[in-house]
Amino acid sequence: MKDRVLMIYPSSDIPFLPPFEEFLRLSGFSAGMPGMIRDLGLQSGKVPPSDKTLKSAFTKPVTRSTANRIQDILAAKLPDNFDLLELSEKFKPWEDLKLRSNGASWFPAILSL
Repeated sequence: MKDRVLMIYPSSDIPFLPPFEEFLRLSGFSAGMPGMIRDLGLQSGKVPPSDKTLKSAFTKPVTRSTANRIQDILAAKLPDNFDLLELSEKFKPWEDLKLRSNGASWFPAILSL
């Protein structure tokens, strides 16, 4: 019997632009955004929330203390002169979008890079 190979497209309407989570996995962050936050926390000496909590933070609301821990981890990796309020203003157009799409998820990702 011949070997068979299944060719699949990324889970996106535009196969040339994978979902941002998939991009993170392809970049070496095996658990997407939650894994990236976990890894950044460990690198900066901060104890990250549990993997289960990090994963749920991207699908449903979490407690204010968990959100603050995640924010502290991300802030620890920012340059000293970086202004979180300025970044928040840049995200306003994305927050106003009613439709969440692959392109819309890349918008804040590009801004944050």
